[in-house]
Amino acid sequence: MASVEALEKREGLTLAYELGKAGIDVLLLLEKGTLPNDTLSTHNFFSNSVAMLRDMGVMDRLLATETPLYKRAYIVFDDAVIDGHYPEVNGENACFCIKRTYLDHALFEAATAQAGVTAIDFQLCHAAGGQPHFNYMNIR
Repeated sequence: MASVEALEKREGLTLAYELGKAGIDVLLLLEKGTLPNDTLSTHNFFSNSVAMLRDMGVMDRLLATETPLYKRAYIVFDDAVIDGHYPEVNGENACFCIKRTYLDHALFEAATAQAGVTAIDFQLCHAAGGQPHFNYMNIR
């Protein structure tokens, strides 16, 4: 299991994965239609996150989407130039930026493959009186 410090930096599906791997029961509530999510996103995964994704067993699946890895940053802003290679963390020295549709699905599959992780699809509805209620769609 990841250390307490590592768990403090995780959320959502990666946290569900680690807790399930540790034998802790997890209930994921997924609003119907939210996965896979094609939200505009600029998630750069640096070498430490690439190492985490590889440890979770999803990195090869993500790389199969033909998302390129990059090892160097070159940024020019006015007269300032930042040029350098990303540091190596746990044997990984590359970064990448992947579409949420690929990422969310791979993380969901990894999390729900852990014993004790259950996902429930739901839809939030409003009754005539305005009181919200849940319609459970599917339990995985």
